Amino acid sequence: MSVDFLGMKLDAAGVVRLRLSEHAVHTWDVAAAIDPDAVLAPDAVALLAGQVFWLAERTGRPGERPFRARLRGSGPEADLLLDVADKVTLAPWPADGAEQVSVEIQLPAEALIRLFYGRLDPAHTPPVEITGDPALLDLARAVFPGF
Repeated sequence: MSVDFLGMKLDAAGVVRLRLSEHAVHTWDVAAAIDPDAVLAPDAVALLAGQVFWLAERTGRPGERPFRARLRGSGPEADLLLDVADKVTLAPWPADGAEQVSVEIQLPAEALIRLFYGRLDPAHTPPVEITGDPALLDLARAVFPGF
């Protein structure tokens, strides 16, 4: 099986992974309408963690202000470099740590995933640690308006 989807060729596993991610996020949508502290299911977080690079680059919209930020997640651990300029790119944080950024956001990995899906509004944001510019989280939210 091969399906063209947003410039990619997906095999059967890729199509199933996409559908499961939709199901997980929309399940959160319903749960969050009832409980503002709802979180993505942990097994869904494990599944979606591998898709964040593809997702962020396709859903991200460059903003008025370019920026680079380190995004760190926990449960599971994530260490990412978000670069917003003419386009949005997301990559693993360089192993040599040579990147220089002045801002960092730390929050649960499930919240990072919701950020990339446009579902990290102020009413549904867990405690977050921001190093550097406190406006960074709002800038990141604007980059990922949701779909």
